[in-house]
Amino acid sequence: MMLQRLNQFPEDLEDFFQQMIESIPALYRRQAVRTFVITMSAPGPLLLTLHSFLDCIEDDPEFFLKRTEKLGDTELLRLHERMRRQLEGRTKGLLEVVSGLASEHPYYRFTVDFLHRTVKDFLQSSSKVQSFMTDGQKEASEVWVLLCQGVLFEVKHSPFPEIHPHHPMLVFMCSAAKALQDPSNDSVIIPVFKDLEHCVATTFHLQADLELQQLVCQHGILSLLRSMCYDWPNISDPFPESQPLLRTALIDFEGGGPQQFNIVTYLLENGAQPNQRWGGLSHFQAYLEEACISEHLEEGDSHCFQIVAALVAHGADLSVMVTSDRGSLAHGIPAPVFISKVFPPELAAIILEGSPSRKAAQGQPSTSGRKTQVASRRAAVRSWFRQRLGRKNA
Repeated sequence: MMLQRLNQFPEDLEDFFQQMIESIPALYRRQAVRTFVITMSAPGPLLLTLHSFLDCIEDDPEFFLKRTEKLGDTELLRLHERMRRQLEGRTKGLLEVVSGLASEHPYYRFTVDFLHRTVKDFLQSSSKVQSFMTDGQKEASEVWVLLCQGVLFEVKHSPFPEIHPHHPMLVFMCSAAKALQDPSNDSVIIPVFKDLEHCVATTFHLQADLELQQLVCQHGILSLLRSMCYDWPNISDPFPESQPLLRTALIDFEGGGPQQFNIVTYLLENGAQPNQRWGGLSHFQAYLEEACISEHLEEGDSHCFQIVAALVAHGADLSVMVTSDRGSLAHGIPAPVFISKVFPPELAAIILEGSPSRKAAQGQPSTSGRKTQVASRRAAVRSWFRQRLGRKNA
C-alpha cells in the first residue's frame, strides 16, 4: 500500500516524506523520534520483539528487572500486534515490519526496517527532520540507555539458547558507547553490561568474555573494559585461542581518536605485550603495516602518533622488519627507518627516543630533565599538528 503511494510521488519524494513526518500526531512524536533514531543508528534491523520491549521498559522502568519468566507465544503475539499498530501511528508507514527467514519462531522472525533506503537518506539529510528529531527527542543518552536495557531483556528472554546472540551484543556495544559519552551513565550501564555478560555465558553456553571483550575493545568503551578486568587476570592473553585484545584495539577499532589511544594505553599498562605475535606478526608490526599511518597524519590526527609512541615506550621491538605496499617500503625495512619515513623528523625522534632500550643506553635524565623533555616534546607535537591543520584548512 505504501509502496503504491510512493510510486505516485516520483518527483516529490522529499515533500512526500516531509508530509508524512509532519502528520505524526504530537502524542506520538517522542516515541516516533526514538524509533527513527535507533533504527537509523543500529547495526542492522532490530527485532520487532525488541521494539516491543523498549515500549514496556519506557512505560515501566523496572519492567526488565521484575520480569523473570519467559514470554509465552500468546503474550508475544499480543505485544507484536500492539507494536505493529504503534509503528504505523508513529512512523506513518515509513518503517515497516519485515518477515525474515532466520527463524520461524515469532520471537526472531520479524524485524523493523525502513520502507526504502531513500527514507533513511531523507531522514539523515533533511534539516527540517533533524529539527523535528531534536525537538521531539528525549535526552540523547537516555535513548541509548533504554536500548541497552532492551537488549539485555531480549537476550534474557530468548527462547532458543542455540541462536548466537552476536547481533544483540553488537547493538548493545554501539548503544553503550553512545550512552557512556555522558559519564554519569556509568552507574546504570555497567550493571546492565555485567548482567548481559552473565546471561550470555549461562544461557547460551558460550564464553561470554571471549566475544564481549573483543567488542568492548573494538568500540573503545574503557569503563566496560575496566569492569571486566576484575574477572580475568591475564589481560595480554585471556583466551589463547582468540585474537589478543591489543590486536583488536589496534587493528579492528571502530573509528579512531582518543578512545582508541585510551584503550591501547590501558591494555599496555596492564600487561598487554606489543611484541606478542598473532597471525605471523607482532602487534607492533601489524599496526605499523595496516593502520594507514600516512592517511591519518594527512588528516591531522595525532592519535596515531601517540599510539606508536606508546607501543615503543612499552618495549616494542624496533629491530623488526616492516613492509608496506607503498613504493620503497614494499620489500621490508627496519621499524626505525619505517617510522622515520612516515612521520616527520621531529615526531619520529620523539617516538624512537621513548624506547626503553635507547633510554638505558643513553642513561636516564634527572627528574627535572625528564619533565623538561616531556614538555618540549608535547610542545613540538602540538606545534606540528597545528601547522598541518592550518595548511589543510587554508
